[in-house]
Amino acid sequence: MAGVRVFRREDIPAIVRLRRKVFNRTEQPNDEGLGAYYQQIFLENPWRNESFPSFVYEDRRGVPAGFLGVIPRPMRLGAHGVRAAVSTEFMVDPSERGTAGFQLLRSFLAGPQDVSISDRANPPSRRLLEHLGGMTALWFSLCWERVLRPFEYAVGRLGWRGIPTVTRPLCRLLDGAATRILPGRYREPRPAATVTGSLDRRAIVAHLSHVEATDWLVPVYDEASFCWLLERVAERRALGRVEEVEVLDKAGGRIGWFICAFGPDLRAEVVHMAACDNRHRDVFDHLCYHAWQRGAIVLSGRLDPQFVPCFAEDRLHFTLGEPWTIVHSRRPELLAAFQRGKVSLSRLDSEWWLGF
Repeated sequence: MAGVRVFRREDIPAIVRLRRKVFNRTEQPNDEGLGAYYQQIFLENPWRNESFPSFVYEDRRGVPAGFLGVIPRPMRLGAHGVRAAVSTEFMVDPSERGTAGFQLLRSFLAGPQDVSISDRANPPSRRLLEHLGGMTALWFSLCWERVLRPFEYAVGRLGWRGIPTVTRPLCRLLDGAATRILPGRYREPRPAATVTGSLDRRAIVAHLSHVEATDWLVPVYDEASFCWLLERVAERRALGRVEEVEVLDKAGGRIGWFICAFGPDLRAEVVHMAACDNRHRDVFDHLCYHAWQRGAIVLSGRLDPQFVPCFAEDRLHFTLGEPWTIVHSRRPELLAAFQRGKVSLSRLDSEWWLGF
């Protein structure tokens, strides 16, 4: 009989074939690379726990016709541990759509996790998850954008094919004029603090482990899992160059840090950022200056509630919509944290960093 069961290592070739059938794009070079990535992400991740398996839907012939990947992630609310589970790679063979997807999600949501998170939900997935009791987390479905070079940005939005050979030099000339006419908006002044060349990962994990956040839901890292995540991000060629920067004051004290990906299209994407001792303005100014120095046309990221005053002060552009962040929990206090924006959820803490 058709139904859902736990994902096993020997399912990987069939799931790779299913993915090729359902999705048009992949970041992996071939089927062998995609299969190895499935094994690494779902069977060898640092949080691997048999209590939080991924799921396969088998049709009546016993052939895998659906899949939902699960990655457990430890979090905490104040001093109390929270078991989170991230769902990803939700796929169903077109011939089995309907019941198969419903059964996969129902099996996942019935697991032992305290909260389930998906931040790459398309409209059909969103409707299905909400039907099963999920909630769209609007705070974390918002993205912000800061334009650093307005003419190159505008031409890129228009999709003109002549940018590389004809339009770009003219845009750069006009952008140079814009920095002189509107220096506070399009030219980032060098902040007073200093920036180191690289991030001290061990020190950052130690800092995150001791942050007092009595009413915030925050991820729990150790050095091994933090480094493993950053290695996976660095492997994604589609993201371009990933830079890890620590921000220090003049006395050498840590103000905060940021991790940013500079894509081949000259778009800079914030992967993770944090500030110490309410120095969010200083960290954000350093981030914008760093991206501008690196030649980025635009800087963007997921809305971080702790940086909202900076976004508002700079009058940044926000977008709300697909992909959606959906959460599900049987604990009202966890849902309330997402509703109030009292959650630390960077690009490292859900699906964004994955490169299937």
